[in-house]
Amino acid sequence: GGDVLLDAVTASLYRRCVGLARFDRQHRGDKDYTVKELSHGLSKPTEADFTRLKRFARYLKGTMNDGVWLPKEGDMSRIVCPGDSDWAGDVAGRKSTGGGYEFVNHCLIAGNCNQQPVISLSSAEAEFYEIVNCSARCLWTRSFLLAIGRAVDTIIIESDSSAAKGISERFGTGKLRHLQAKDLWVQQKVHDKLIRIQKVPTETNVGDLQTKYLDPLRFKSLVAQLPM
Repeated sequence: GGDVLLDAVTASLYRRCVGLARFDRQHRGDKDYTVKELSHGLSKPTEADFTRLKRFARYLKGTMNDGVWLPKEGDMSRIVCPGDSDWAGDVAGRKSTGGGYEFVNHCLIAGNCNQQPVISLSSAEAEFYEIVNCSARCLWTRSFLLAIGRAVDTIIIESDSSAAKGISERFGTGKLRHLQAKDLWVQQKVHDKLIRIQKVPTETNVGDLQTKYLDPLRFKSLVAQLPM
């Protein structure tokens, strides 16, 4: 069955392949979530993990000529980051997966997909934590661009959650008293107009690629939004 552990030789092959995928994921925006899921099987890979790895390898072979592009010139004054979260998607631990992409001048310069360290009690809370994570990553990117002489005026975080947007735009925890104080700094950045939270439709939120397995049609439609 799928839960049967791999033999030592095949398990070693699995770990080497996933290790290469983890190294290479930064060069393609469509790999992150799958690589994260494959990484869960590194300690004790099973036949089901190896089947998923082979399916992933077939996808990579079919898209081997795809890659990100970076133009020499253009408007680099703002960073746009569509983000999303899959609330309690981890059935065992009930933790949420969050992720997003960073675009400058319509160019994909970074992507991130991680399991959130805390257990969110609502979808709005999970989405808010991802807004915080996206904001932190974009601030780092902004500092890097400033260091090389590229001034960034605005960071736009795109979210399909009106509730999470509302949490970000007010001061304090509101009804969510259990929110961690260390994550509320983003409210000040929004108040200072350095970060702007923008509502986007769920159907076109490319951040959804980072949070869950999608049916082929939706996957292809979102990948088509990535500049590859």
